[in-house]
Parts: sequence; C-alpha cells; structure tokens
Amino acid sequence: MLSAEMQLWLMEHVREASERARGRVTYGNPSTTVYRLTEELERMKLKQMVLDVVRSAGLDGAMCDAIYEGVKTVMPGGWSKEMGMKEVELMLEELKSEGEARLTDERWFASE
Repeated sequence: MLSAEMQLWLMEHVREASERARGRVTYGNPSTTVYRLTEELERMKLKQMVLDVVRSAGLDGAMCDAIYEGVKTVMPGGWSKEMGMKEVELMLEELKSEGEARLTDERWFASE
C-alpha cells in the first residue's frame, strides 16, 4: 500500500522515469519496457480529457485551439504549443474514426 504522499510523488515523477527508461537497453527483461505502458496510459488519459472537453462544448462544438487550451496543463512539460496542438489533432482524428467525435465547419462535436 502506498500512502497518499507516495502516490503523489510517483505521479509527479512518472514522466521523468519514462524518459530515463527509454534510453536503457532491455536485455530481455520485460520490466525495463514498463515505461511503454505508463506512456500509453498517460496518452489514453489525455485522449479521454480531449473527449471530455468536446462533450462539454455541447451544441456549440469546440474549435481545436479551445480543446488544446482545455487539456494543455496535463501535457508533457517539454512540449511546445505546436506539439500539443498536433497531438490534440491526432487524438481528435482517432476519436472521429472511433465514432466518438465528428467535425463540422471546423468545430468538434461529441457523437451521440
């Protein structure tokens, strides 16, 4: 069991640990690639937040830059706005292909 303090510390340092692990050689040890799992979980969380912002826009829909503004605080610290916008656009396209979102006149809407 982890205390609340330990959980918070872990959440604050998971990206740093992933960056270090990315540079390691695996040597056949599957635990050395666990960073891939944590990165994918972080990406899934961000994608869900993108969808939540689109849903909260309701009938007005949301422009891509407004969606970015709604999720930028959880993006990796080293990302530029351009990188963040590109990731949001990719996630919106994925949500569109999954039937979760649709694009109309440059505005994103949640699918019903």
